[in-house]
Amino acid sequence: MAQRAYEAMVILNPNVGEDDLKASTQRVADMITARGGQVDKVDPWGRRRMFYPIKHVQDGHYVVYTFHAEPRAVSELEASWRISDDVLRHLVTRKED
Repeated sequence: MAQRAYEAMVILNPNVGEDDLKASTQRVADMITARGGQVDKVDPWGRRRMFYPIKHVQDGHYVVYTFHAEPRAVSELEASWRISDDVLRHLVTRKED
């Protein structure tokens, strides 16, 4: 199956240091490439206040990933992000070709 264009908004845990944040950002990108995807762009938005607390945390580091992957790989990514301690929330949308 052909790869499609996707965009993922990932909210990372804010209770880590700057080095750990960079490692978490890279770890998410590595998860995409490990499943046969290609990361086109990583756009860190920085630390922002969330509308409601998640796991008793008010803030989060927002990062937007633009990538190409097969649809099966995206469902595997979402499953791994659900159980990851680094990722508080995520949303993957398919971009128009």
